Amino acid sequence: MGITTFKTQHYPLGPVPAGSIQAYKIPPTSPKVSEVSGNPTAEWDQNTVTMVVDTTALKGDGLYEFKLEFFNSAGVPQNVPDTVFQISEATNLGNSTPAPSEFFANDPITSRRYFKMKVRVDNQQATANIFNV
Repeated sequence: MGITTFKTQHYPLGPVPAGSIQAYKIPPTSPKVSEVSGNPTAEWDQNTVTMVVDTTALKGDGLYEFKLEFFNSAGVPQNVPDTVFQISEATNLGNSTPAPSEFFANDPITSRRYFKMKVRVDNQQATANIFNV
């Protein structure tokens, strides 16, 4: 009987240069592909569709609009069907549904359609107390 050894690694998703832009990679469905690990036993162990944004680098607290576009590895914009963009269902947050039209906009310079996300940023320090019974 052999001993299975598990190792922990990470796979940075970006930002990486793609043509003239800085972009983030979309992780493959399986980490077994050689680009990721070269390890045929590799498994994702957490949500791989999350991106962290350092909000302390923004100009301040408030409402921000993030623009999501797809590019290939050369930095060339790619069109994807609107149904690729999903939002949580209001009545069942565990399910998703294609995003309605108010989540899309057209870039005034390039006329390309993009998915927009409005995010309220509040970097104020949180405080809390736990009182004795």
